[in-house]
Amino acid sequence: KPELVEVLIQAHLLESKVENFLAKKDSADLLYGRLDSLLWERIDIDQKVYERSMQYYIDRPEDLNGIYETVVDSLSLRAKNRFID
Repeated sequence: KPELVEVLIQAHLLESKVENFLAKKDSADLLYGRLDSLLWERIDIDQKVYERSMQYYIDRPEDLNGIYETVVDSLSLRAKNRFID
């Protein structure tokens, strides 16, 4: 679970950065595709393993909800700390 939480956090942060950086959707999609590839290289989890894990938790919505509560809490804390710094 902790690894999945970290992948989801990083994916949401990446998506947010791309959306804030580029206004044009086609450019944002291209940049996101490239940065997404770099994300998978940086984290030490195989994309297929991630996809299987997500499918597992999709079939267990209560567990997935708990994971996303952790993701949202972490992202909220990071956002709050960003404004404090």
